[in-house]
Amino acid sequence: MPAVTTLGLDVGATTIKGAAVSDSGTIMTRHTVPTPSEGSSADLEDAIVTCLKALRTIAPSADAVGLAVAGWIGADRRSVVFSANFPSWKEEPLVQRLEARVGLPVVMENDANAAAWGEFRFGAGAGTDSMAAITLGSGVGGALIVNGALVRGFQGAAGEIGHSVMITNGYPCNCGRSGCMENYVSGRSINRRALPVLSDQDLYPLALRGDERALALYTELGRYLGQGLANVVMLINPERVVVSGGVAEAFELFADAATEAMRVELGPSWRALVPEFAVGTLGSDAGCLGAADLARSARAL
Repeated sequence: MPAVTTLGLDVGATTIKGAAVSDSGTIMTRHTVPTPSEGSSADLEDAIVTCLKALRTIAPSADAVGLAVAGWIGADRRSVVFSANFPSWKEEPLVQRLEARVGLPVVMENDANAAAWGEFRFGAGAGTDSMAAITLGSGVGGALIVNGALVRGFQGAAGEIGHSVMITNGYPCNCGRSGCMENYVSGRSINRRALPVLSDQDLYPLALRGDERALALYTELGRYLGQGLANVVMLINPERVVVSGGVAEAFELFADAATEAMRVELGPSWRALVPEFAVGTLGSDAGCLGAADLARSARAL
């Protein structure tokens, strides 16, 4: 095992995934514990510490911890301002508590930012300077990297691509706004549009078999995706857009529609800005890898 190893944890709604990661992005060992169901902040903290202690017995040389958490992470990256997945965390000084218990420096990051950084360093975004990442799952996550640095914003809330409004007075969103991109390109959105005609079918296998209704739904999703991401292109001019998440397995079915919709939305003056599209390559490891690398970078400062 390399002399210097960093621990990366991805705290999800159902599991806490942990990994000991080398500076080249190699996962040396893994450990996973269940996320406490409806647990208190103390229960969640205990579960994280349990995972960290298990990793440290295997990787005793670890010198820092990177923590990826779903939610609004404070600009100083030491507190969880709010998390829909973990409502007991409100202005939670999590980093201070963990550092006191595990005796290592801890760097915390929003989970979408951490996953995007993992892809940027070791996956589909490697070799780029600026990229946008969008995760198409039951909801939609996003992250922005410009000139080799994560864009976090004044209060730590930048990069929420899924909650940028793309349809005025559109579908109401769980975040309280209406017409958010999440309501048009997420797994939930495509399932909603499929009902009731395709309610008992798996859309992806149907589309692969050439079912016209299923193919049309993916084409529609691609158009919404390209339309919404055109605004991101105008803001940060990314070299590449990395698409991840469960919906991304069908990327080949909506990639062309997304690219063409973006060209149309940008118009003749700006269509040369259309970036490359790529599917994420790290899967569920992206969060742990990105969190570990961010902690290593912070440790080196």
